Amino acid sequence: MPFFINKMKEKGFISSDMHKLNKPLIPQFGGIAILFGIVASIIMINILLPESEIDLKLNFFAFNLILLLFGIFGFVDDIFGVDGKHLKPGGERWRILVPFSVMFLLAIPISSITQTSNVHIPFIGYVEFGLIYFLILGPIYVMACANLFNMFEGLNGLCSGTTVIILSFIILKSYLYSQMENVILILPLFGASIVFFLFNKYPSQVFPGNVGTFTMGAGIGAILMVQRFYLAGIIMCGVHIIHYLMFMSWVMKKEKIIKFGGIRKDGTIKSPSRRSLVYFIPAYYRVTEKQLIMIFYLLTIIFCLVGLFIPW
Repeated sequence: MPFFINKMKEKGFISSDMHKLNKPLIPQFGGIAILFGIVASIIMINILLPESEIDLKLNFFAFNLILLLFGIFGFVDDIFGVDGKHLKPGGERWRILVPFSVMFLLAIPISSITQTSNVHIPFIGYVEFGLIYFLILGPIYVMACANLFNMFEGLNGLCSGTTVIILSFIILKSYLYSQMENVILILPLFGASIVFFLFNKYPSQVFPGNVGTFTMGAGIGAILMVQRFYLAGIIMCGVHIIHYLMFMSWVMKKEKIIKFGGIRKDGTIKSPSRRSLVYFIPAYYRVTEKQLIMIFYLLTIIFCLVGLFIPW
């Protein structure tokens, strides 16, 4: 990780840490290191596993291909901005449709890993969705998770920390429900996320960039699909979903969107709006960035504990 940090500093890929009084310049595309870790894992799996494990090799490759595709999409977004602003007419509409359409296509490989299209719906039972599940519902689930985690950023270690927490609970849930055979698929991202978190936690030495947040979110969505923890996954990602819904209400009000809050001399955060979950608490209480991050970690753990005991 230090190698990537130094290289990004040399190339000028840096941005200001907006919630610090001195606004230090921090390398911003640290998620690239996560992608390199995933690629290294794919190579090692192909070398170490015997040819008799061809099915596992193919599933491992297909699963992590999704993460790589979303990571590359995030990197392109970091550099060029994949928001459709240059497309006319209907600017606002295209700004939503272009990235979501691309992400939907990137998530389609999940259909090659999931083995059944039976979905348990509470109070109804199991429903057979057939091709709709493989080609529409599955990709939408992965795409939605990727977008949720991409939007839940702005504080040091917020996305990476909640990713490590949620992945830890998914692995624990897999053990409790005797579904450990597919956990190997997510281990590269889990390990890479832990290492990245050590450098991204408060005070950050590196930011993930869209390349990192999209990769982490897509990985969580994909493993939830493979393990069939659909409802549990929605609950585990509850903090991210609430943040997304609050932010969209801000957008729908057509008010000016302010990405970062201010900072007071005592280090507490000034809230730009109550319509963002990240800044909802600072709107009522004087909290520092570190305190706010810990609150979100705790909330994520609470949601994960609830999701741990939901079987679907």
